[in-house]
Amino acid sequence: MKIEAENTLQIKTRMQRALNTMVQDTVKARDKNILAVSSGLSMLMIILYMTDDPKKYKPLENAAAVKISYKNGKYTVNDVGNFNYVTKGKDIINKTQ
Repeated sequence: MKIEAENTLQIKTRMQRALNTMVQDTVKARDKNILAVSSGLSMLMIILYMTDDPKKYKPLENAAAVKISYKNGKYTVNDVGNFNYVTKGKDIINKTQ
């Protein structure tokens, strides 16, 4: 039995569908934030779909955060590759040792 990997369009479609479902569920529940975890390559595909800004389309290091906002039916990629929370976590660990 041969199992084929997803192609780019299938990954993009699956990720868009999942993100849209999470957003709609969050809006319905009147929540404001979502934490979604994904591989860097999949995140790059979502970023590419959401922005025309080439500065935002760059390789992501492990543990990098991407901030995406949703308002009035539109997604905006606000921040790509942020490590602030990693630095803060290291500071907390270092203070307790």
